[in-house]
Amino acid sequence: TSQFFPFPSKNTNLSTVPAWTGIQNLPGYNYTPAPGDTIKNGVYQDFADFIRTYPTRWGDVRASRVNEANLGLYKNIHLAERANLQLRLDAFNALNHPRFDAPNTNPSSPNFGRVTPAQLNNARQIELGGRLTF
Repeated sequence: TSQFFPFPSKNTNLSTVPAWTGIQNLPGYNYTPAPGDTIKNGVYQDFADFIRTYPTRWGDVRASRVNEANLGLYKNIHLAERANLQLRLDAFNALNHPRFDAPNTNPSSPNFGRVTPAQLNNARQIELGGRLTF
């Protein structure tokens, strides 16, 4: 129970609920209970409604962010008048952060909402190289 919005409430006129609550975007917003309907678990149940999709809202299923750093160190050494040596150290995914696939968004799949454990990016890779130009 809240001092602002009593819960559960038998109020069937949802237009009195403030717009900032986002209730207009919820399934069942236009549902008016029949006189014989009862409240179950604090809400009227209308299983005939379908959820409309709206542009991105917080709480949507999303993939994890890409957090991958590729680093490189290079040193140029002048050997002679026309000879140079370049030493290189490259590190791909230097911080070794894994990146997983997005959650399964198919509601008919038994894996709905689950993230597969397969890693999309490679583990840390380090290359050491040298380049001689003359």
